[in-house]
Amino acid sequence: MFNRLQIILNISKKVENIRRLRSVKFLKIKNLIPMELSLKIDQQKSQLDQVAEQLGVQVEGDMVRLPKTYGDGYLRSISLPGGLQLNHYHFLLRQPIKLHSFVPKDGETYLINVNLSEDSFKKDLIGEPAEIGKILPMGCFFYSPGVESYGNSPINIPFDIIIITFPTSFLDFYITESSPEDGFSRFISGSPKFCVFEDLDYGQEGILREVLSHEDPGALDKLQMHTDILRFLLSVLTKVGQRSEGSSALHPDDLQKLFMISAILKSHLHGSPPSIDELAREAGMSASKLKRGFKQVFGIPPYQYYLKAKMGEARKLLQSRSYAISEIGHILGYSNLSKFSQAFKKEFGMTPRQYRGTIGS
Repeated sequence: MFNRLQIILNISKKVENIRRLRSVKFLKIKNLIPMELSLKIDQQKSQLDQVAEQLGVQVEGDMVRLPKTYGDGYLRSISLPGGLQLNHYHFLLRQPIKLHSFVPKDGETYLINVNLSEDSFKKDLIGEPAEIGKILPMGCFFYSPGVESYGNSPINIPFDIIIITFPTSFLDFYITESSPEDGFSRFISGSPKFCVFEDLDYGQEGILREVLSHEDPGALDKLQMHTDILRFLLSVLTKVGQRSEGSSALHPDDLQKLFMISAILKSHLHGSPPSIDELAREAGMSASKLKRGFKQVFGIPPYQYYLKAKMGEARKLLQSRSYAISEIGHILGYSNLSKFSQAFKKEFGMTPRQYRGTIGS
């Protein structure tokens, strides 16, 4: 018993040391002046051309390589039928870059910004005129014309950002006056300007990573990529369609506080979450306003969001194969391992032991 307790304590110390190291990295970034890349998101000029022009490099087919003075990595662009585009930013930076992207108010482009990075980093979303966001967790933003974003990229940490864009006319085929109204149609018609966030589930992440695995696609590979991106798009828009309203009704300061609350919840994955009253005091809101606003932005209540994040952490620890299943349960704050197994099965449809069996050696 003593040895097991000591193992758990050692694991907790390692986790805390990792957190401290990451905090130091972010503090160092603050002392550096980042280069700014500014992207106008519309159907006129590609992100590939804009980035190449501002970095002073040449486009190489469907790719722009990052100059060695900034680090390693590339921007890869995938153009598909219907004006659908996917841009993959895969960077390991030696100095920070501030990425400013904006969709003009009078533009006709929707944008989905996906963070596939394991390490979250700072991002501000700006409407008119105030700051409305603070932290970009692993997941995706879906926003309309008239919203700007600023992302301060980390240094010495590999990160993957995907920007999917498509013209507003892309949806005209599906949303017509004669079509039966559904949740997504109501959302679009009732939210002329919006910014909503969705966590990536296991299936969505898998779809995107499969798309990115095609480095030199042939004709059928491109067709498969197109199909997969449409599947991902459908999954995101289906989640958005389950919302009762967009984020435009929220005050910018309230939206920033809600992203802070999401970060607080994710910082307690190795224990128990703060109560709703504690979170409400932290946000300077009433408990009812916090619960209502959180569900509006994230699509689910705070505790459900916390539990999904905890199970996501469990999945990562299982994938690492560094710990026994019982140790992972203790790391995540479960004294009753059957409850851990039940929660994991509810989220992923299999027990932790069954999931580990699918990973392979």
